Amino acid sequence: MKWLFTAAVAAVVAVGLSACETRPLDEARAMAPSGTEFDRALGDNYVALSQVEYLSGDRRDGGAYAMRAQMVRQGQTVLPETVEQRAFITDEEAPDLMAGRSRMMAAFDQGGRTSAPRDAANAQALFDCWQEQTAEGIQPDHIAACRDGFFLALEKVEASLMPAAFLVFFDFDRAVLTPEGRQIVQSAASAAQQRPFVRVVATGHTDTSGSAAYNLGLSQRRADAVRSYLVSLGIPADQIETRALGQTQPLVPTGDGVREPQNRRVEIDIQR
Repeated sequence: MKWLFTAAVAAVVAVGLSACETRPLDEARAMAPSGTEFDRALGDNYVALSQVEYLSGDRRDGGAYAMRAQMVRQGQTVLPETVEQRAFITDEEAPDLMAGRSRMMAAFDQGGRTSAPRDAANAQALFDCWQEQTAEGIQPDHIAACRDGFFLALEKVEASLMPAAFLVFFDFDRAVLTPEGRQIVQSAASAAQQRPFVRVVATGHTDTSGSAAYNLGLSQRRADAVRSYLVSLGIPADQIETRALGQTQPLVPTGDGVREPQNRRVEIDIQR
């Protein structure tokens, strides 16, 4: 089963179940979505999960998801389940779930609910789904669908927190990394290593002091310095591309012959 939070899920309402049996779900569906975009999406996701559980005959989890939807729509903060909240999770299964939840909460704490609200809501609901299905241990394909969907959503949240580029600044007429510059390159390497990437592009720039030809070479040397340090930090050399733009794309527009510190830089772009 593909756990997709779309209008299609709403069409599979608990056919054949009495109104009494689905009362928590009916009450949740009757409540108007409220709060932030994350809250509204999370409430919708829990309603969708509740519907699927009721349809499959699981009244306990159907009711539990419905109650979580109600809490969200009442303005309460609803966190993803902890591993301890689910019985029957084995010692072998627990570490992966705990690591996934920890990674998700770190992204949330950094602002992921705001930067990617719908993906964050998907990640939370799918984590609860992954944990529930793991505890049941009946349908491996359902466990895999929830787990894979969780990580896909979480990666989108994490991507929304990544800076578009890391800026490494240089001293005048120099292509040697400063201590501050080394720290920025270290941060870029750490961000690249968090998940798969296609390439890392280091683009060198200069200010307008000096000739255009000289500055083109200087910008290349700066890009090469960053590349060398990235390689020493474990980034594969064949996945690093360098570019030299000289003085053609200043961060701070100036006239010719101006020593502008912010234009003496290398931009590191992690392309995924």
